[in-house]
Amino acid sequence: CPSSTVLTVSVFNPPTPTINPIAALCNNASSVALSASPSGGVWSLSSGVSSNGIQTPSLSAIGSNTVVYTAGQGTCVASSSSTFHVSQFNSAAFSGTIANLCVSNNPVNLMAIVQNTSGYWSGINVVNSHSFNPAGLPSNTYTLTYINPSTPSTLNLCQDTKTIVASVLNP
Repeated sequence: CPSSTVLTVSVFNPPTPTINPIAALCNNASSVALSASPSGGVWSLSSGVSSNGIQTPSLSAIGSNTVVYTAGQGTCVASSSSTFHVSQFNSAAFSGTIANLCVSNNPVNLMAIVQNTSGYWSGINVVNSHSFNPAGLPSNTYTLTYINPSTPSTLNLCQDTKTIVASVLNP
């Protein structure tokens, strides 16, 4: 008396998740929601990305970061990874001012009045991107600009700029 039983076995082949491109950001940028397909998965591996896919740049390492997205049913899951870049915002804030100058004054070291010296200066009579030379200028006020790129500067994500006015007297 043979006996048989039919057992139905469900097989689930999870699709490989697809992560939408993740934009490079600066560490002072607002949080953003990452997206992937299929929805409903879990994000992991990066300290700057929550399990529900909220990326907080200030919590990420500066440079390249990797995040993993896992989706599926039960123990049948598949994962994909993606990298994203976070750059360090560098302030161009000033820590001092420029005194009124006479045309005969020596060049002024502009790096002495900034909080972060990784940037560079531009403007009339700015020499070597770091000093202002009043020699030969007519009496006037001159706007000088300090530009401080993000680090690394190759992506130029969030450079900061500040301007200051230098007053030159040429009697």
